[in-house]
Amino acid sequence: MAIKCPRVLVNPAAGSPALLRLRDQVALEAVAEQRLDQAAMDAIAQYDWQAHAASQVAMRELDAAVASQPSLAEKFRRAYEERAERQALKAERNWQQQRRRQARRNTAQHAILRWQHTLGHT
Repeated sequence: MAIKCPRVLVNPAAGSPALLRLRDQVALEAVAEQRLDQAAMDAIAQYDWQAHAASQVAMRELDAAVASQPSLAEKFRRAYEERAERQALKAERNWQQQRRRQARRNTAQHAILRWQHTLGHT
C-alpha cells in the first residue's frame, strides 16, 4: 500500500515524521461545528435546490388533484349506472315500438289504442 499510495500511511509508527507534522492540525471533518455534508451542499448550485423545491410543489399539487378525483371503482360504478339507464330507456322505446307494430297488425287493438290516446292515456 505504501508503494502504490505513498501519501497514505497504514498503521504509522509512533515516532513517524508524518504523525509529528499533523499533530497540531485537525482535519476539517473532525471539527464538531462543521457539518460533514456542508462541502457537498456548497457544491450544489442554489438553482438546483430551487428546481427541486419547485418539482416538489408541483408533485404535491398533482397529488391533491388526483385525490380530489373519484376512485377507479367509483368511476366504474357510475359508468355501469349510466349504461343501465341508457339500456332501460332503449328497452322502453323498443317495447313501445313493438306495441305499435302489433296494433297496426290488429285493427281492433289499433282502435282501442287510438281511443286511449284521445283520453290521454298512453
